[in-house]
Amino acid sequence: MTAVSEAVFIALAKWWESGALHRNGSQLRYFYPGLTSGLLSSGALTPDQLDDWVTDMGGDSFPVEETKPGFFVRYDRECFEVEVPEADLRRYRLVTEWLPQNLTEMLGSHRKPECWLQDKLWFLGNYRVGRKYWPVWLARRLRDTEVFDAVDYSLQHPRIKDGVIITLQPPRRQQCARLSGAFEVVALGDVVAGNPVSLDLSWLQDPVETAIQWDDAAGVLHVMGMPAWTVDGPKQRMVVHLLFEAWQSGRNNVSTEELQEAGVTSRTPGQLWRKGSGWESYIGYGDKRWWLIAP
Repeated sequence: MTAVSEAVFIALAKWWESGALHRNGSQLRYFYPGLTSGLLSSGALTPDQLDDWVTDMGGDSFPVEETKPGFFVRYDRECFEVEVPEADLRRYRLVTEWLPQNLTEMLGSHRKPECWLQDKLWFLGNYRVGRKYWPVWLARRLRDTEVFDAVDYSLQHPRIKDGVIITLQPPRRQQCARLSGAFEVVALGDVVAGNPVSLDLSWLQDPVETAIQWDDAAGVLHVMGMPAWTVDGPKQRMVVHLLFEAWQSGRNNVSTEELQEAGVTSRTPGQLWRKGSGWESYIGYGDKRWWLIAP
């Protein structure tokens, strides 16, 4: 993750929320005065082809002509020729995965952001509060009634009892301050700050006691009705962390392929844990999928 300022981060987030795929250099100067350099060095923009028009600082757009190779001009309102630098014409594409990925990294999650609804809802990971974890999602265009209803439906799972939904614009409906009765909906601008920017969810409280708890710092798994299981080894702890995140999100299991992408070379729990470690009482495995055994 490239370190960026709060102003640049919010500017990119608003661009992401708008759904616009491209903007050229002149638009960057118009929409984000003073931030162009930070935007271009953020890692969120990919250079594309040249546009054939520019936007001036008044917001007016003008067609551009290439009068000779590499030399571009436009005409102002008095029909005077004005030279246009190529940098103003260069089009940039916003990498749509940039915002979910950056927020996931800020959470300290080992997983990639998981898209639950195309271009609308991503599961980012869990935010630790004491020994508890809050599931965190990122929602896009939540003020749209159809999007809100789709997001609300997606989160109606018996295992998902609470969580945090980060959005650029919280829903308009007054009664939807909490989705499905238990979700904290927060504006992105209220939970990111600093230079470089970081995510602050420290205001959250411990959620209600759950059947499974994972203490990431101590490497201890707590399953209701079972002895606490101390997990030894960094790879083993990472696997349990990922399985716990999947359980928290209601996804239930993680594939061997996903674990290998995270750096786990073992293909089964029996290969990862030594005999006598007790993993069989806590971790299920079958059809190349791993899961935590719930009480």
